[in-house]
Amino acid sequence: MNQVVGTGQWHSVSLDTPRGPFLLDLLEWQESRDGAVPYPHLYHLGIARIALATDDLGGDMGA
Repeated sequence: MNQVVGTGQWHSVSLDTPRGPFLLDLLEWQESRDGAVPYPHLYHLGIARIALATDDLGGDMGA
């Protein structure tokens, strides 16, 4: 069980696909930030970065 104590603010964006059950949530905590420096290398547990590819960015974005 995860316990959340206190309050916070975040900015989020949800990206989904019309043809499949895929959803990507991007979150950035605005308040409260912990002030810690980023991980010193990309071998830390968790997602350090993600790369997405498309053949038609305008079509995928609904432009």
